[in-house]
Amino acid sequence: MNTLKHRRLEQPVDLAELSTAAEDAGATEGSSGPRSPIRTLRILEIIAESPDGVSLAQLSQRLDIPKTSLFNMLRPLAAQGYLLQLASRYLLGPATLRLSIRTSRNSSFLRAIRPTLELYAARLGETVGFIMLDESNAHTEYMDVVEGNRPIRHVVRAGEVRPLYCTAAGLAILAWQPRQQVQRYLESVELKRVTAATVVDKAAILKRLESIRRDGVCVTVGEYSDEVCGIAAPVFCRPGVAFGAISAGAPISRAFAAKEAYVRLVKQGAQGISEELVGGTPHPPPLN
Repeated sequence: MNTLKHRRLEQPVDLAELSTAAEDAGATEGSSGPRSPIRTLRILEIIAESPDGVSLAQLSQRLDIPKTSLFNMLRPLAAQGYLLQLASRYLLGPATLRLSIRTSRNSSFLRAIRPTLELYAARLGETVGFIMLDESNAHTEYMDVVEGNRPIRHVVRAGEVRPLYCTAAGLAILAWQPRQQVQRYLESVELKRVTAATVVDKAAILKRLESIRRDGVCVTVGEYSDEVCGIAAPVFCRPGVAFGAISAGAPISRAFAAKEAYVRLVKQGAQGISEELVGGTPHPPPLN
C-alpha cells in the first residue's frame, strides 16, 4: 500500500464558509478589515501544522487572542466538524478534511489512496470507491472510483451522491457519527423506498447501525440498486471518528458466492488507510 505517513493533506479552504462560522462565533470586524475570517484561517493553519493537536493556551499565545474570545471562535468550528477536541487539544476535524478533498480532486490524500483503491479493485475484480459525507451530512459523495475489470460490473462515477440510510457506504459512515447527529438525520430525512428491499423503519436502522459498529462492515443487498450488493467499511481520521468509507459494489450472485472474501478485503483496505491516518490501529471508543 502506498503509505500516507507524514503526508500533510492539502488544506484549500472555502473562505466564505469559514467566514460564516467565525461570524457565528460572535467575532466582529474591526476598522482595519475582516479580521475574523483571517483569524479563522490562521487557526486552521496552525492546527494543520500540528499533527498532535494544539491546546487552547498554545493557540492563545500564538494568535495573541484572549482564551475566552478564542474559545468562542473554536466552539462553532468544533460543532460543525471543522475541528475536533480530544482531551484538551484541538485537531483538524472531518469537515476540514472533506473540504480539502472536495476543493481539489487531485489532492494529496486522493493521490495517496488511489493505489489502494486500484489494488483492491484488482483483487476483488469489482468496482471500489472512496466515499465521504457531503456538506449537508445527509448524503454521501463518491470522491474517487476504480472500476472492476469484469464485463458485467457495478458502474458509478466520482461526484455521484447517494442517501445514507440505504447504501452500504452511507450506513458504514452513519454508524460512526455522534448519536445526536444520527437522531437528527433520521428525524429530518424522508425514509422512502428506493427498491423493494430498502429498509425504512427507524428502529430497524438504529439496530442495524449497532451491528455495523460491532462488525466493522456494512453489507446491503439490492437496497439502493436492484441486483447490486454493496460492501463498505469505515475509514477513520481519528480514533472513533469516521470521515469516509471504502465500498465495493458487485452483482448480488457474484458477491454472495465469495461474501467472506469480499468482506475481508474491503475491511482490510479501509483499515489500512485508517491506520495510516490515525497512526496506529484505530480502536474506536463508544460514541456519546
